[in-house]
Amino acid sequence: MDFLSLGMNLFAGFSNLMNHDIIFGITILVALFIGTRNIKKLKKTFVALIIGLILFIILKYYFHVPRVCTGMPNCPSGFGFPSGHSTAVSIIALAFVKTELFPFYILFAILVMYSRMFVHAHTFYQVVASLPIAVLAYHTTNVLFNYASKEGIINKKEAKNEIGRKIVHIIAAFIFVGLLLYLGRHTFAVLTFGILVVGGLLINLKLITKHVPFLKFLDHIENVLERPGIQTPAFGTTMYVLGILFATVSPINISYIIAIFLILGVGDGMATIVGKKYGKHRILDGKSVEGFLAFFVCTSILVYPLIGWIGVLGSLLGAILELVSIGIDDNLVIPIALTMFFYLFV
Repeated sequence: MDFLSLGMNLFAGFSNLMNHDIIFGITILVALFIGTRNIKKLKKTFVALIIGLILFIILKYYFHVPRVCTGMPNCPSGFGFPSGHSTAVSIIALAFVKTELFPFYILFAILVMYSRMFVHAHTFYQVVASLPIAVLAYHTTNVLFNYASKEGIINKKEAKNEIGRKIVHIIAAFIFVGLLLYLGRHTFAVLTFGILVVGGLLINLKLITKHVPFLKFLDHIENVLERPGIQTPAFGTTMYVLGILFATVSPINISYIIAIFLILGVGDGMATIVGKKYGKHRILDGKSVEGFLAFFVCTSILVYPLIGWIGVLGSLLGAILELVSIGIDDNLVIPIALTMFFYLFV
């Protein structure tokens, strides 16, 4: 038996083991305890796992996408989008950000993701969708723990180049639309997932190694795109791309996906630009009626030709979510919420 055949047999055995929920649960708990004994980190990770469990169950039964193995022997029960196994293992990996162990846990997460496709329990889209959900669960946990510790969760400082930052935000939306149309949905999803994985590894390297010459571009991204005081480099950018990824792999057609890209990028950007320049009537958290209307009107004009009045309603929903700040990054919340809203009309 050659090494390739041996490797495939070993991976097949690993995939079959991970297909058993109890064995999988024990495996990720062992992996967690091997990596840390820090009580605070363990508490946060368990809370994130609970939130992730709630989120993926809600999404599974909301989208009710059948598994690819439906009708086959040993096919797990329930629906396929998103993958619960992949969500859980991604949360475990996120617990080790800012440590030297992070690359190993990312590799473990990718192996588990691929194993779910190997046993035909999920498609690529279904396992990839778990990454934004895992980040949302862990981000929400951080918000809750910061509330509990009275450290505060909302950074009210604005970047000195806030207008420039939002212009980049808007331009990025059109670039993503162009790439989606040029590359096709599948290639764009693979590329976006790859960028997130590689970007995550580079960000982690910067966090654990303060001075790495070839990572100076992250400093530039942080200076241009991030508000001051953000502890994680390219945090907002990462959330933006995660939101783009979720919309791309969700069970809606490409017209709705493009509408989400435009509402997310153009709406948020125009709300800030108009609000800062012309905002006179402040309502929530310093945000203005003028900014809210700019979000709604500009995005409605863009998406109405694509999906009609449904897009106008989506623009209104996006504007409301951008207006109401709860400490959870709206770059991730808006695309997930819009995906769920637009799915009602698929």
